[in-house]
Amino acid sequence: MSDPILTGICSFGYSTKVFHGPLLAANPNFKFKAVVERNKQESKDSYPELTIYKSIDELVNDGSLELIIVNTPNQTHYEFAKKALLANKHVIIDKPFAATVEECQELITLANERNKCLTAFHNRRWDGDFKIVKEIIESNRLGRLVEASFSFERFRSKLNPKKHKEEPAPATGLVYEIGTHIIDQAIVLFGMPEAVFGDIRKMRDGSQVDDFFELLLYYPNFRLKLKSTILAKEELPGYILHGTKGSFIKKRMNLQEDQLKVGMFPTDNGYGVEPPSEWGVLSIEENNESFRKMIPTPHSNYGDFFELAYLHLRKNGPIPVNPFDALNGIKIIEAAYKSNTNKIVIAIQ
Repeated sequence: MSDPILTGICSFGYSTKVFHGPLLAANPNFKFKAVVERNKQESKDSYPELTIYKSIDELVNDGSLELIIVNTPNQTHYEFAKKALLANKHVIIDKPFAATVEECQELITLANERNKCLTAFHNRRWDGDFKIVKEIIESNRLGRLVEASFSFERFRSKLNPKKHKEEPAPATGLVYEIGTHIIDQAIVLFGMPEAVFGDIRKMRDGSQVDDFFELLLYYPNFRLKLKSTILAKEELPGYILHGTKGSFIKKRMNLQEDQLKVGMFPTDNGYGVEPPSEWGVLSIEENNESFRKMIPTPHSNYGDFFELAYLHLRKNGPIPVNPFDALNGIKIIEAAYKSNTNKIVIAIQ
């Protein structure tokens, strides 16, 4: 590629090692050129040609860089994204976009003033399980949707050794960590709800941050339940949809992350291909007959996000994730916390 997008990343942690590094390396339209490592040079083992900076200021002031990926602790996203925009860089922010709606709006305004791309790495839009759920809804095979439940459960009973994950601070806790993903999926499928009720709790021994939530999102003709916990040894289905013609149930897979963690490359055969044993079940009635069958999960690739980012920056294509979607997700999160505190349903303005 004669004109790759020179990219800098704000840290060499888990998200760079598992997601951004391999996804950038798989796309010739990008060049992973620089990273911030304050105390180590660990990145050189995988990317020997990288430029290593000791601070965010050094990174964003590298005049050769066009794009900055902000993947630092949640409470720093607003500060570092703002620095990058002020340095006239395009910016991708890992979830959550920011801690507050006010911060989101300020970043969006600044990006518009600077004529820069600002988007969020909401990669779960490119999961195969979400893609098939979207197809089922849009096909109207369930008839009128009356009820839905999305869950994202794990079992991690011990506190995270990373202090920034466990110490109370803006944008910490499971609602911002996992809730951001499934709230974004709700926005993609259904738009903004009319109201929200939130039940947010600390379940693990010694936890100082929320590690369980159940949110009810109220839409004009149905309701959606969003749930997450990290004390679920046996997980519920990730997606349960009920409509006037039948139901669709699908296990949530962490397929791509698991493949990337063991070194599989996004261009490898079998990447993003879900085994038939994990396909979702469609059970419907049509013409007074019942049908029940497994529905194949489509191929998935988080690399599609970066391909869209390239097309947006070089070909004026659509932005991968509209920043107002990310802002609306934070608006729902703020309403959920307010609901939890006051034990009432909160209308979304």
